[in-house]
Amino acid sequence: MERRMEKVVEARASPAVNGEMGEEMGEGGVKAGEGVEYSGGGRVELIYDYNEEKL
Repeated sequence: MERRMEKVVEARASPAVNGEMGEEMGEGGVKAGEGVEYSGGGRVELIYDYNEEKL
C-alpha cells in the first residue's frame, strides 16, 4: 500500500517463492534499475510463468 508515493505497507513474497527464485528476482530488479541508470529507492514487480517455470 502506498500513500503519497511512499510505501506504507510492504507485502511479503508468495510462499511459492523459494530462496533461489527470490535471489533470481532480486538480481532481475537490480539489472532493471541499472539498465535505466536508476538510483534510489523503488520496486520492481515481476511475473512468474508457472507453465514455463521462469520469470
